[in-house]
Amino acid sequence: MPRKPGRKIESGERFGRVTVLGPAARKYHLQCVCDCGHRFSTRWYNLLRSMTTQCIICSRKPKKDFVGGRFGKWTVVKYLGQSRWKCRCDCGTERVKKTCKIGDSKSCLRCAKPTVDEVRLNVIRAAISAGIPQTNVARVLKISDQRVSQILAGPLRVFN
Repeated sequence: MPRKPGRKIESGERFGRVTVLGPAARKYHLQCVCDCGHRFSTRWYNLLRSMTTQCIICSRKPKKDFVGGRFGKWTVVKYLGQSRWKCRCDCGTERVKKTCKIGDSKSCLRCAKPTVDEVRLNVIRAAISAGIPQTNVARVLKISDQRVSQILAGPLRVFN
């Protein structure tokens, strides 16, 4: 059982970010308010020993602020609490991510998927390097010889 305080704690007294309002309903507890506005009760000896200097909400705020930071194609938009962040991909997709997972992916699944022409280009290059004629490759992919030439020649354009 805790001892009675060696000194009296007065209403209005501050301990870190916490201001004492007065006695609480529970024995050995004081009603307090944090600078953020959260009201709570704590034991008097936690205040005297500097074990309580802020409320539980303030103690859970992130140590590092990622808002505005970029991780690959992700931009961190907002902190949601409990180590969760709202992130937005360059394509507009929004996702909630944990702090430890922010840097794991470089983009959303929609951006990570290769385009149809990128897949076709890989297939065409593999087939031609294996000695298969371009007309046969076009027939298998169900596209024209001209389209195969376009895919091999220039910058990738999507023409599903």
